[in-house]
Amino acid sequence: MRLTFTSNVALIALFASILAAKGADLPVPPVVAPVAPVLSPWDTFYVGGFLGASIATQTANEQGAHQFFAGTGAGISLLVLPTTDPETAFNFDGNRGSLTGGGFIGATYQYNDLVFGAETDVAWKHTSLTASQTAGANAAYIYTPYNCPGDCTYDTANATRSENFTGQVQQNWDASFRARLGSLVTPSVLIYATAGGAAGQIQSSFNYLATTVYSYEPAPGAPGPITHTTSGAANWTDIRLGWTAGAGFEALLTRNWRVRAKYRFTDLGQFSKQTSLTRSSTDPLNQPNIGSTNSIVNFDAAFHTVRVGLAYAF
Repeated sequence: MRLTFTSNVALIALFASILAAKGADLPVPPVVAPVAPVLSPWDTFYVGGFLGASIATQTANEQGAHQFFAGTGAGISLLVLPTTDPETAFNFDGNRGSLTGGGFIGATYQYNDLVFGAETDVAWKHTSLTASQTAGANAAYIYTPYNCPGDCTYDTANATRSENFTGQVQQNWDASFRARLGSLVTPSVLIYATAGGAAGQIQSSFNYLATTVYSYEPAPGAPGPITHTTSGAANWTDIRLGWTAGAGFEALLTRNWRVRAKYRFTDLGQFSKQTSLTRSSTDPLNQPNIGSTNSIVNFDAAFHTVRVGLAYAF
């Protein structure tokens, strides 16, 4: 049978209508909206505050503010005993507690069960340690009276020295910048270790007063007892740099709110301070006691701290 052009067009139209009818019976696949990835609550930036307690360990060691009895110049006399006069050391140390409080900011990132990040904080506290010490020593002299006519009798004279020391170390604010690395015990509980650099303000002071009195039986023309005095005082305020390390745990209350507790030890190091000593004498020959011209005090400051805090994560 011979098909014409018109019959071909009619045949194509018939097949198209059949296919359209069949397509209407096929199921239409549902439209699926793209799903946004779920972010970990530990991938975040946060700010918070804390309260706690600090125990400061503070020491001072002074080895420079020493005196020696005058060998000459105490009237007309010659030192007999002691032949040497060692320095008097001044040392103190102790622990002082204080409430502490402050704020912190940081960021964390989760990789599998590990959470790592960085944090900085600043805290205020007041730990002050003050100590005082009194020391004394005696010496014996052979004394020759002034304006001695003819033969002179040598009498024994005595010298008595008293020393008074006072020192103080006080810690005020502290701050740190630390790395954190922890492991998730559960999806909402983290245990972690932290370490980094630390800074803190330390105030310190030192006061020294030594008085030596040379006594003897007055003779005609003798000036009477002679007193030598040595004194010095200074105070300092320093910002010390050191290191800190500790551990803690953190738990999610909600996706945004979290609580924490931690312990840290911070060492702000050792440092030395120097105090100039001033000497005076009632000796008419103006010969004060000999001894060190400066007092050197070595300080050491560190502290332990336990803190609980609350943070908000963005």
